Amino acid sequence: MLHECKFKPFGSGLSGLGFDRKILGKEGFHVHHQVLDDGETPQGLYRHVGSQLFHQHFAGQVVDVIDGHGVRSADAMGAGSSEGQGAILMPFDFLEGIEQPVGRLDLQEMDQHSVIKPLVKWSRRVENPERIPAVIHEAMLRASSGKPGPVYVEVPADILGVEVEEQFINWGKKLEPAPPSASPESVRQLVDLLAAAERPIIIAGSGVFFARAGDELQKFVELSGVPCFTAAMGKGCLPDTHPLCYGPGLAIRPGAALAGITQSDCVLLCGTRVNLFYAHGRLFNPQAKIIHVNLDPEETDRNRPADLALIADCRSALSQLAAEARGRLNPDQFSGWRQSLDQAQALSLEAFKPASHSDKVPIHPARLMKELNEFLAPEDALVIDGGDTSVWMNMA
Repeated sequence: MLHECKFKPFGSGLSGLGFDRKILGKEGFHVHHQVLDDGETPQGLYRHVGSQLFHQHFAGQVVDVIDGHGVRSADAMGAGSSEGQGAILMPFDFLEGIEQPVGRLDLQEMDQHSVIKPLVKWSRRVENPERIPAVIHEAMLRASSGKPGPVYVEVPADILGVEVEEQFINWGKKLEPAPPSASPESVRQLVDLLAAAERPIIIAGSGVFFARAGDELQKFVELSGVPCFTAAMGKGCLPDTHPLCYGPGLAIRPGAALAGITQSDCVLLCGTRVNLFYAHGRLFNPQAKIIHVNLDPEETDRNRPADLALIADCRSALSQLAAEARGRLNPDQFSGWRQSLDQAQALSLEAFKPASHSDKVPIHPARLMKELNEFLAPEDALVIDGGDTSVWMNMA
């Protein structure tokens, strides 16, 4: 699948040889040129005419292709890595300074590579122009393999501007990592735990979203009959209108989340983490079995050690679980548990009505969310800030 991406040629031999189309095109981008025709750009150097930041969806993750002044991408990099999974951020900084600008009072005199290296999954400073294509292919592979994360490629302007004969260029090749699947034995063990449970729940998080596993999640939920909550960017992976979706898994939110989290005897965390929203694991029933499906093994023992962990891509794992659950799990076996959650949700929403229906000034956030919920159509999108704002907006 091709994705559009704008790319500024720098007057170098690499661009003239179709470097951008041969490399970014192989990685799934359709390239548009924005030509710099200011009449003043010297050969081999690039005079800044404004940076470009383009967010593109690439294989389910976000890729940022950045050019312009060096480390200006730091805030975007933080956004890409804040969840610790999922989003891929790839900042390509085409620097204006020469390779060794120390003492020349250039724009990029700081050692950017050393500053950024601890913040990213992998970083590389290209010092041989003929290796630029191969390094970009490696960067894409590093960013998208295993636990996805941000990578950093630094290309100094004096390197980018060198004329290189095509015969000497190492074009490299695109390598696509296969999403890791769970072992068949761990899949069987997970279904065994669900079959033995009386009050199981699923909490689907950002890992489901980035794996584009919404269809697989819905299929597994419908086959198993296990009630599902969502977290972070997992909201919407199973539609809020689905009868087995009980909304965001925030205990402080009106709804069934508090009852589900504290009463469940088996919690399947799919692409999400045990963090402060679950009181670092203390909200879960002490006797509950905790199951993780996550690409990152570090998350499986964070705060509340897992009884079972599937180190796998959410899409692959959910597909495996659906196949294993067929004939082994009966959705009707959890009908009493779902009725209990329905009652808890109704009682919670009723108790919250004084706030959500309040006419007081200034307006209560719950009243604003109620009005938004009634006004918005299914195809509408909300752009929200973080913190408490995101908690309130989860009610819309």
